[in-house]
Amino acid sequence: MKMSSKLLIAAALLITALMLAACGDKAQESVGQATDKAADAVKESAAEVKHTAGEAAEAAKETVSATGAKVQEGYEAAKETAGEMAHATGQAMESGAEKVQEGAEKMADSAREAVHDTAHKVEQATEAK
Repeated sequence: MKMSSKLLIAAALLITALMLAACGDKAQESVGQATDKAADAVKESAAEVKHTAGEAAEAAKETVSATGAKVQEGYEAAKETAGEMAHATGQAMESGAEKVQEGAEKMADSAREAVHDTAHKVEQATEAK
């Protein structure tokens, strides 16, 4: 039975008890019984509300705990991914620098060969005259 229904019953019993109180000694005895029943109903309703509130608080704690765990999990995954990306970027930059160095060395070798070949041709042309 819902708390509001129990409170309505308790209120109805209390009103009935008050009406009966006006009727005399027997009524007064009935009023005492009705009052006791009403008090018991109110106590029972209060106990149910306290129990329900405790269950709701426990469920809220569990939800908050689960949410916190998910947030931490997401943070760790993002941190790991960022680390992997930084490492991959560093490797790509190192590889790119190595390729630039290799290209520069090839160009320098080609330039040396061209200068050497040109010098040799100039020397041959000079000797032929």
